Amino acid sequence: MRTRRRAGSVSERVRAAILRYNRYRRPEIVARLERLDGRQLVVSFRGSSCRSCGSYDHMEDFAIEASDLLGVEVRLHSFQPSGTMGYRAEYVIEENLQGSERSLPRPAGSSQV
Repeated sequence: MRTRRRAGSVSERVRAAILRYNRYRRPEIVARLERLDGRQLVVSFRGSSCRSCGSYDHMEDFAIEASDLLGVEVRLHSFQPSGTMGYRAEYVIEENLQGSERSLPRPAGSSQV
């Protein structure tokens, strides 16, 4: 998924994604930024929806919001329960936000063009 880049710092755009996410899902579930470190993003989710069968969908929904506002793909990497009514989710920002493409390893035996 490729979208165009948005204005503002990465931190500002992540915070905007959290605000947008919470606007449509509160009070059932509330997202909070725990950490943004390079390409790793950690978000905690709290609320009554965290005990439902749709918990994974809520975490995937955040990846969609963040991808839209960051202008690059954000992928849910892992998650684990946190307390009695929450989850802690780790996301990966799929490419360098400075504008350069990340370098992907070439398959064995392929030639460099």
